[in-house]
Amino acid sequence: MLSSVIPSVDAKWEVKEVPTPQAGTNQVLIKIHASGICYTDVHITRGRLGVKFPYTIGHEPAGELLLWAKV
Repeated sequence: MLSSVIPSVDAKWEVKEVPTPQAGTNQVLIKIHASGICYTDVHITRGRLGVKFPYTIGHEPAGELLLWAKV
């Protein structure tokens, strides 16, 4: 799947192919059609929020439910 990724602090954002995650117990898998990228992602890029890199950005998704994994 394609994902927007920050490879390291102060690096340019990249669109990369990454592995598709699997839904675990009590989780859902959503096919994202669009996701907002906001100023929080700029702070992450600058290393101000203490995330580990590489980091996938975008936390305002819109999509469709593909799989619901129950107990």
